[in-house]
Amino acid sequence: AKAVVDGGAIPPLLNLVQTSPSVETREQAVWCLSNVAGDCASLRDMLLGCGALPSVLSMIEEMATTSQMGPLRNATWCLSNLVRNKPAPALEHVERALPTLAKLLSLDDSELMMDTMWALSHVAEAGGGAADGGVSGGW
Repeated sequence: AKAVVDGGAIPPLLNLVQTSPSVETREQAVWCLSNVAGDCASLRDMLLGCGALPSVLSMIEEMATTSQMGPLRNATWCLSNLVRNKPAPALEHVERALPTLAKLLSLDDSELMMDTMWALSHVAEAGGGAADGGVSGGW
């Protein structure tokens, strides 16, 4: 993961997640970002600082709306990695993820549910009352 960061790949990967017309390309880019985010807290924080969270949340919303389950699973895995590791990410990031996580709970897919539940467990571990705030919404 460090080699990806050191090679300057993060800005182009984020750009692909945000703008590529190819769903397959976006899925591969979010998969790569997920591996970086899951490596350690410092790389996760770097991704959060680069704006990865809004890009991933937007991709999740789009893929859920269009029922593209493969890319949705990978983007949800990325979201889970963006809210995990210790020390916990800044509360502002965790809180921003909650409405999307709540929406994901309504989808009937075991793999998606597993990553959503992992993300929620990371949020609960983060503390700060983020999980107590209550979330609602639907696609």
